[in-house]
Amino acid sequence: IVGHFTPTTQLAKYCQNQGIFIHGIHPPVVPEGSSRLRASITYNISYDDLDYCVESFKCGARKFGIL
Repeated sequence: IVGHFTPTTQLAKYCQNQGIFIHGIHPPVVPEGSSRLRASITYNISYDDLDYCVESFKCGARKFGIL
């Protein structure tokens, strides 16, 4: 859960630009102030792929003031 619409959207776009399939979920699907990211992971993902996703996510979260 990120919280607000804008940083959620920014982080989702950042991750997508890094080749990560992730998207934002916003109101009215979730309560106001609880926008979040949803990732889809395939069965053949490697630990290296997961490490890349986590590092990309952290970098983007810092860039947009989430972390």
